[in-house]
Amino acid sequence: MHLLVAVLFATALPHQAYIWQHNWDDAVTRAVTNTAPTLDRFVFLNAEVSGERTVTITPDYAALRATGKSIGLALRANASATITVTLATNILAAARAHGLTPAELQIDFDSPESKLDTYRKWLAPLRDAIAPTPFTITVLPCWLRHETEFRRLVAATDGFVLQVHSIDANTRTLCDTDAARRAIAQASRFGKPFRVALPTYGHPIGLHADPIALAALVRDLTTAPPTNLTGFIWYRLPTDNDKLNWRWPTLAAVIAGRTPQPSLAAETRQTQPSLVEIDLLNRGDADAFTKTTVVVRWRARDAALLACDALAGFDTNVSVNETNATRFLGNPRLAPGQRRNIGWLRFRDNKEIVCETQIE
Repeated sequence: MHLLVAVLFATALPHQAYIWQHNWDDAVTRAVTNTAPTLDRFVFLNAEVSGERTVTITPDYAALRATGKSIGLALRANASATITVTLATNILAAARAHGLTPAELQIDFDSPESKLDTYRKWLAPLRDAIAPTPFTITVLPCWLRHETEFRRLVAATDGFVLQVHSIDANTRTLCDTDAARRAIAQASRFGKPFRVALPTYGHPIGLHADPIALAALVRDLTTAPPTNLTGFIWYRLPTDNDKLNWRWPTLAAVIAGRTPQPSLAAETRQTQPSLVEIDLLNRGDADAFTKTTVVVRWRARDAALLACDALAGFDTNVSVNETNATRFLGNPRLAPGQRRNIGWLRFRDNKEIVCETQIE
């Protein structure tokens, strides 16, 4: 059974990622380089239009070229803006001048449901102008119920991306996977190739993308792909300085068909002859954010505790049942690979102290 699952995930639907940062810093370039072996395509935000204002984003073209992967360009416009033919052709020309052959030009525009025909009319000249570069758009699940208008809209494209994530203060997640399944089933009936966009990010108001639920969704869609579904595209590519996003190990686990899990461990470091530091680290591939107790024990005959304190939101208490144990209690949030110093102990004897840790 495990071999069958491995074969399915090695040969089935490809995974891609959006790069949506306006500023390509070193963290973005590292992420592109490190994740390229796993991903099929990067789609980067190339320009954003808001009213009369256009912001053009310059990526690290050299890093993109070096991946050897398929590269897509995305143009984002808000409700009061339109994307001009000149802008579309200019960014394609710039990409080609830097050695890229764009695999698609993707338009990201949240059209009102009532104006899908209007949207289609301003897309038509764009598709003609950029040919033969494939022309795609993002679509919202609510558009699918306008069957006639939606069918005309996607007929003016070479494919679409169904975006099943959104910020909704009434839910605790950014993607209702049951609703996503229904929308994907609807989208498959329009006879047009499409990808599904899934979230990796969180929001300051407390919403987050649930890796366990999304891993199950990916497994289901991979083992039994709906008609016309051609792959997944993740919003957004994890970077090591994006605190509201999954870390890469979490997304890599989901792509591989695994359910990400945290794995907490505690370690001691003797930084001075009589001082022991306590670290908590996450060796798993999912965020850890559960109530945690770290027990530190030492041989009473070798050392006598003088003082101890907790750090990083932890509390501490010396066990009343053991003369050689201290407990550190807290509710930390640790990303995969993250390490945090949660406390220290100082002993009377100025010699090497042997401590053992245990998580309860």
